[in-house]
Amino acid sequence: MNTQQTESIKESRFARRLLTLRSGIGAHTRRQDCEEKVSQDPEWLPRVWAVFLLLLAGSTWRLWIGASGYPAVPMIGGTDDLQRPLSLLLFVGIGVGCLIAGTGLFRSDRAWWLVSACLLGSFVLDQHRLQPWAYQAAIVGIVFATMPQEMSRRWIGWLAASIYLYSGLGKLDYQFAHTVGQDFLRPLFTLFGGAERWDETQRAMISLAMPAIELIVGVGLLIRQTYRVAGCCVVLMHLTLVILLGPLGFDHSNGVILWNMLLGVTAWMIFIRRTARPPDRFRDNPQGRHRLRWFAKALVVTVMVMPIFERLGYWDHWPSWALYSPHNSRVKLEIHSSVAGRLPTELVVVPTDQRGWINVDLDAWSLRSRGAPIYPQARYQVALAIEIADAYDLGDGIRLIEQGVADRWTGVRDERVAIGVEELRRLLDRYWLQPGTFAMP
Repeated sequence: MNTQQTESIKESRFARRLLTLRSGIGAHTRRQDCEEKVSQDPEWLPRVWAVFLLLLAGSTWRLWIGASGYPAVPMIGGTDDLQRPLSLLLFVGIGVGCLIAGTGLFRSDRAWWLVSACLLGSFVLDQHRLQPWAYQAAIVGIVFATMPQEMSRRWIGWLAASIYLYSGLGKLDYQFAHTVGQDFLRPLFTLFGGAERWDETQRAMISLAMPAIELIVGVGLLIRQTYRVAGCCVVLMHLTLVILLGPLGFDHSNGVILWNMLLGVTAWMIFIRRTARPPDRFRDNPQGRHRLRWFAKALVVTVMVMPIFERLGYWDHWPSWALYSPHNSRVKLEIHSSVAGRLPTELVVVPTDQRGWINVDLDAWSLRSRGAPIYPQARYQVALAIEIADAYDLGDGIRLIEQGVADRWTGVRDERVAIGVEELRRLLDRYWLQPGTFAMP
């Protein structure tokens, strides 16, 4: 081999080494750029939740600071003097926490602790505030406060799947098939020639298709191979509900419409949208964070398990995700015509029966006074009736019919009748959760 060939081989080796070095530097630079881009990518899911929660709380502000004349039913006793200022303080805390978490200017984990703590405190002051969206927000806030983005997305996704599972399962019963389910399908029946084209049994079977699909979608969200398709179904389902429940449909409350929008956006961000995995933002004090994460995980698991006991009476209907489900326990409240003049005119609904009893529409009163649906639990509504009787000195001029949870197969309910405040108090004594006795001024 001559000198010219040797030099050519050396130059070729040097060129290959230089190319390899350049490739390595380029790959390292691209990786650094990617990591920098990911680390600077904001956590959009908690920000979206903060914005929607701010809108939800703002649209139902009368629920959180109290409405004139509408009594509060706390979980524990208290005093009249502290009820309103505490409620206002907690409401401000929710707003401040959402603003901080939504802008990301300060420590968002501390902001979410503030939001969850204020929500839980508000629930204690008044059970009416246990709206499904607020209950979910309190749990999600603790998840955001303790877990990094990828982990929080996973646990919130499991919680969302449980909502659709329990919601679908709760509506697979006689009451939904013969009442609310057919109301939802009324536009479809009209499109195909009217409901009279089908008999009662056929309409009931068609109505049960909705919760069956919801149940299947909930299962699909838990399976890796199907969760993206199931997520698309969830988005479509909530879009349909927004149209049905909006001003052009049933004209439901703003809170219900906003919550459906939030659930649809959440499903898109968790199950459909692809995102890069950011680094752990909780690198400081890893041992303390680890303990808090276990607390949040245990909380989510508890929330996912307890709805099993809803129909047995050991867990409330809304925290069990019994949504648009008419099987819940409830009361029928009636006031005698001899004391009806003591009540606000917005409470009394005619006609009067032959014995002088007048029906009181608590659902409509809740929507008018607080801008939110009434808490669908017989325990709460019995306590609310006692507060009304005490506030307006009704004495024996009040009658209440307590209706238990409807049977899944027949729709039959157990009923108890109580006349007068003393009988109402004995009825309330049957419950293990004894509300306090203070009302909004």
